Amino acid sequence: MLPSQAQGKMVVVAVVVMVTVPPPHFSTTLAQGVETALAPFIEAEQVMELVFPLGMTGGAVATSDRAEFHIGESTLFLQQPLSLCLWLKAAVSTATARIISYFYKDIVIFVSRSGAMISIRTESQLVDVHEESLTPRTWHQLCLLRSPDSQVHMLLNGRTHASVPYPANDSGVDYRQERNGKAIASLIRRAEDRSGKNFTNVPLIILGSLESEFESPIGRIADVRMYWKLLSTTETETLRMCSEKAPEGTKLEIQYTTEAVMLRKVPKQVMCSDFWIHVVTYTAYTKQGYTEALCTKLGGWLPAPQNFDDLINIADILPDYSGKPEMYFWLSNNTNKLALGMSEEWCCAQDLRHGGSLPMSVPCSSWARDFVCFISHGKSVHLLHSNEEIELFFGDVGENYLLVSDQGYSLTAENGSYVLRNLVGVRLGQREGQQITDIIGLRDWIITGGSRYSITLSTCHLDQFTCQNGDCLELERRCDKFPDCSDGSDEDNCHYLQPPPANYRSFLPPSTTTAVSLTVDITDIHDINMKESQLGISVTMELRWMDPRLTFTNMANKTRLDEALDQIWKPTVVFVGAKYEDNVNLYQGVNIMRFLFAESSTKGVPTVVNSSRALMQDGHQVRLILQLMLDLSVTCSYDLVLYPFDVQECGLNLALASELTGDTHWDSKDLHANHVLPQPALYGATIVKLEQLSKTEVVLRFLLERWYGSYMLTSYLPCLILLVIGTATQLYPVTAVSDRVMVTLSCLIVLASLLAQASATLPESASSKAIEVWFSYTIARMFLVSMVHTAVYRAESTVCDYTPEERTAKIQSPLMLKVVSARSVAPQRKPQKYPSKHDRAKRINHVGLTVGLALDLVFIASYFAYILTIRNRIFHA
Repeated sequence: MLPSQAQGKMVVVAVVVMVTVPPPHFSTTLAQGVETALAPFIEAEQVMELVFPLGMTGGAVATSDRAEFHIGESTLFLQQPLSLCLWLKAAVSTATARIISYFYKDIVIFVSRSGAMISIRTESQLVDVHEESLTPRTWHQLCLLRSPDSQVHMLLNGRTHASVPYPANDSGVDYRQERNGKAIASLIRRAEDRSGKNFTNVPLIILGSLESEFESPIGRIADVRMYWKLLSTTETETLRMCSEKAPEGTKLEIQYTTEAVMLRKVPKQVMCSDFWIHVVTYTAYTKQGYTEALCTKLGGWLPAPQNFDDLINIADILPDYSGKPEMYFWLSNNTNKLALGMSEEWCCAQDLRHGGSLPMSVPCSSWARDFVCFISHGKSVHLLHSNEEIELFFGDVGENYLLVSDQGYSLTAENGSYVLRNLVGVRLGQREGQQITDIIGLRDWIITGGSRYSITLSTCHLDQFTCQNGDCLELERRCDKFPDCSDGSDEDNCHYLQPPPANYRSFLPPSTTTAVSLTVDITDIHDINMKESQLGISVTMELRWMDPRLTFTNMANKTRLDEALDQIWKPTVVFVGAKYEDNVNLYQGVNIMRFLFAESSTKGVPTVVNSSRALMQDGHQVRLILQLMLDLSVTCSYDLVLYPFDVQECGLNLALASELTGDTHWDSKDLHANHVLPQPALYGATIVKLEQLSKTEVVLRFLLERWYGSYMLTSYLPCLILLVIGTATQLYPVTAVSDRVMVTLSCLIVLASLLAQASATLPESASSKAIEVWFSYTIARMFLVSMVHTAVYRAESTVCDYTPEERTAKIQSPLMLKVVSARSVAPQRKPQKYPSKHDRAKRINHVGLTVGLALDLVFIASYFAYILTIRNRIFHA
C-alpha cells in the first residue's frame, strides 16, 4: 500500500484487496464473495512474500541451515540432490530480470527472466523455456530439481523442462566459468557487505538483484522453499495446488533486503486463487450519484452489502488495506435496504468508526468523505499517449505505483500530483490533482520543459472515444459535426488527414497507374460570341482519385479538407481549346473556387491518434474529391446555314497533364456528365455525350439549339402575310391595274424594310443563312407578282372590241349625226365580234396566280424539309 503525500483533505490511496470472489456474472453478491474470501486471510497458512518495486533496486539475501552430509570416500558433495521451489508473479514484462541465484560449494544455479522466457544456467547445464508465456500479474509456480548427476529439471506451472549440457564445441566455456566465478564472488561479497554477515560455507540464495534496478524482478516472489532431495511429481503437485500436505522444506532465513523491498506475510491460498478484486479508495467529498458514476467509469462498482454480515466483512477489509481507522463512504443502490433496515427513498452509506460498522440512510444530495470502489482483477485503464495505446493495470498491495503496464509504464501519486513514467523512469507527464477524476479522460499534462501535451486515461472499450471528462462515446460519433459529449470534446481537434509520411512528395502521383474519375457539369452559358467563335461557360468539375500513401481518421461522412489542398498531390487538368489565361488561372488556383473533400468506403479501424482513439482509414479506402468551379471561354465553330433554326455543336475538351512519373489516366468506367444544362436567352442547351478520346483526354459534347419563336413572329410570319397579300392582288379585277401595282409595291417596300432590319442583327458569316433565303424568296415572289401585273396591263391596253372598219371610221369621223326611222330602231341581231381584251388578261393573270402558288408550295415544303433533315442529322449524330 502506498499512500500519497498529498496535503489537505484530498489524499489518494490506491490499495488492492487480494480476495477470492466469484466472477461478476455469478448470482452471489460481491459482499457475500468478500465474506467467503475472508477465511484464507484468517485461517490459512501464512507464507513470506517479497514485493519488488518498480524503478528501484530490489533484492534479498536468504540462507538455509547447512545440510549434514555423510560423505564417504567415494561420495562427493556435488552428488547431493537439491530442489528449489517458489511462486513468482511479474508486474511487468521487463527485458531482463534476475529471479534467483543459488550458491553453495561448487553448486551454482542462476535463474533469470528475459521477456517471456525463463533461463537457467548451472555450472554445466542450461535450460531455456521459450514456449511458456510468463503472464504478468499472474502467479506462476517454479521448481528446480537438481539430480546427483548435475541434471536440472525445471517445472513451470507443472510442465517439466530438462536441461542440456553446454555445446561441446563451445569455446567460451572456460571464459564464462571464469566470468561466473567473478560474478559469484562479487554477489557473495556484496551480500556480506550489505548484511554484515559471513556466508562462507552456507547455502546462499539471492532473490532479485542487489546491484541494478534494471535487473530487479518487478513484482513478487513468495513461498520460497528448498529441499535437500528430489521432489516427486506428487509433492510438486501439492505445492502447486497450495495443499496443506505440501512438504515442508529446509528453514530459510531472510538475512537482508534492499531498502525498497517489502517483506510481508500473506495467506498461501492467495497464490492458488483465480479471482481477486482491487479496492480503490481515497478521500473525496462527493455525492452518491457522482460517486457511482465515477466508479462505473473506472470499470468497478460500489460495495453492495446484502446483510449485516456483509457490512462486518467490509468493515474488516477496508481499514486494514486503506490505512484509515475511520471511513465514511457511499454504498451501491443495489444494497439490500430492507435487510439492513434502511429507507428505500434515501441513499445508503456506511460509517466505520474504530472497527465498528454502521449503515446509514442519508439524502442522496449529501456528501460522503471517502471514495470506495471495487474493481475486478485484470480490469485495465488505457493510457493513450501520442499514437500509442498502453494498457495499465491496478497495482497490488505494497507496490509503489497506482497503475502499471506490461512494458513498465507507471502512474504514481507524488506530492499532490500524478506522474506518468516509462520503464527507465523518464517522466512522460505530470498533472496536479488529488482525485482520480483529475486524470481520467482526455487531459492536458505538463511534459518536459513545462509545455502541455494531451494524454488520455480511459476505461472505455476499444471501439469507444473518451471524452475530456472521461465519458465514453461510440467512435462512429466522433467528429461527425454534432457534439455528443457533454463537454463537446468529441468535435475538438478533428484532424481528418494525418500528416503525410516523410517520403511523401506532392508533385508525384500516388502510384504508377492512377485512375482519375470525372463528373462535369456546365452550370451556366453566359456568353455566345459568334464573331470570335467563343463560348463563355461556367463549369463545375469533380475529380476523384485515391492516394494510398495517405492516412485518414474519423471519415464518418463526406468531409471537407480544404486545408490540405496544398499538401497533397492533385491531378492537373488542361482545357484544350480554352483561352490561355483560363488554363493559367486553373493551374495557379486564381479566380476559381476549389474544394477538397474525402469520402471513406469503410468504417475504419480503431487506432490511437494524438492521444485519443479514432477510426483510421488508409488511402485505399478513402476517395479524394477535388471540386472546381470556374468560368472559361472555349472555342466553338458556329455554323449559321440554318439560322435561325441552327443547332450548334460545341465541345469542352479536358486533358490530364502528363506527370513526371507514372501513368495518370481517366477512369473509363467512372466518367459522368450532368444532362440538365442551363438554358440561355437565345438557345436551348442539351448534352449529347461525354466521350473519351484517349487515356488522358475526354470531350463533353453538347448542342445549342436556337430559340426561333421570336423569328417566326418578327420575320417569317410578316413575310408570309405579305406574300399572301401580294398574291391576293392577282384576284383584283384586271382593269384595276393601278391598285394591283400599288399594293404589290407596298409589299416589296415592307419586305425590304424587314430584310434591312433583320440584316442589321444577323451574325456575320460567309455562307447564306436560311432566313436570308426566306427573305430572298419572298422578295423574288413579289417581283414575280409585279411581272404578272405588267403582263395583264399590256394585254389590257393592246386588245380592242371593234372591227378594223369601225375603228377606221371612228377615227376619220369623230362626230357624225344620223337620222333614223322607227323601223330602224327595231331589235336586230348583234353582229359577230373578235375575242374580248378582258379574256386574254384574265388568262395571263390566272396562269401567273397558278404558277406563283405552285412555287410557294414547292419552296415552303422544300425549305422546311431541308431544315428538318439537317437538324435531325445533327441531333442523331
